[in-house]
Amino acid sequence: MQYSLVAVLALAALADASVLKSLSQRSLAAAQAPDPTCKNGVRGLYVDGTSDAEQATNALLSPAQKAAAPQKVACCAGYCGECNDYLDPSMVGEGRHLMKVGDKIVAKYPPYRGKSDDAWFAGTVTTISSTTCSIAYEDGDSSSDVRFDEVLYAPSRDAKWGKGALRGNNKKPEGAKQVSMPRKCENVRGQASKDACCASNVINKQCGIEAIILGTATVNPANNCLKLCSESHAPCIMDDPKAYNLVAPSRNAADNCSTAVETWRQQAKAALGTR
Repeated sequence: MQYSLVAVLALAALADASVLKSLSQRSLAAAQAPDPTCKNGVRGLYVDGTSDAEQATNALLSPAQKAAAPQKVACCAGYCGECNDYLDPSMVGEGRHLMKVGDKIVAKYPPYRGKSDDAWFAGTVTTISSTTCSIAYEDGDSSSDVRFDEVLYAPSRDAKWGKGALRGNNKKPEGAKQVSMPRKCENVRGQASKDACCASNVINKQCGIEAIILGTATVNPANNCLKLCSESHAPCIMDDPKAYNLVAPSRNAADNCSTAVETWRQQAKAALGTR
């Protein structure tokens, strides 16, 4: 049977398309995308909410994610190594204080930013997020948008700091220290990695969910958000509790990898009627 050149080329094109499709499917399978059980990433810890890692993450979640049921679990990028919100003491810096809720401090008052009167006021740290903290000032005011560079740790400061003779843009309590709130996940392999390696950031960036962006409750925009792992790959958000406790299959290739060749040989001999 003879084929025209056009027919041969058409058949070759179909064969190439089939090969490319097969390779594409294999690539997707290898990449595990979507990846509902985070096999291709690093899962955040999921136990019962009482572990140190879970508490560190839960403290930084947006109100919408804290109230979510079931509890969300982060699937961080594979290169992260870990998926949590642990602090890295080595990154705190000499002479700095690692800020904690309940610290007695002096801080600027955000509404005064850029004004001629921008004094330091006595207050107490009430909550801490990944970029800002909330301060309850001794005079009764409060703010949830205080930057870390606007806070000084001053446990022995006068409760009236910022009033009368204790008021001044550069008037700071003796021994006041700068504060720091770094996390190991923010600088993995020397790159900005908080939205890929910090568990709370990953969860808070879920598409269509309200997050706190620059101190304001805002729904994550479609062009800057992370999908569920059932729809995407790491970094992504796991929302299926059944996926947290993976059950090993009753049988897999490793069960007989040492006997597969010999088993095949015996079956071949039986088929040929040889011994």
